[in-house]
Amino acid sequence: MKSIHDPRYCTFIEHLVAARVRQKITQTQLSKFLGKPQSYVAKVENLDRL
Repeated sequence: MKSIHDPRYCTFIEHLVAARVRQKITQTQLSKFLGKPQSYVAKVENLDRL
């Protein structure tokens, strides 16, 4: 996928967000696990970056 606007990417991110919410993990907790800033997680979830 070359674009954040690809419908497959949008669906993939929706599933990732749903899984994070089901597990009751905050963006901050996920960002610490990934070693990235919280803003990175937010941008990915808002389809602002790949």
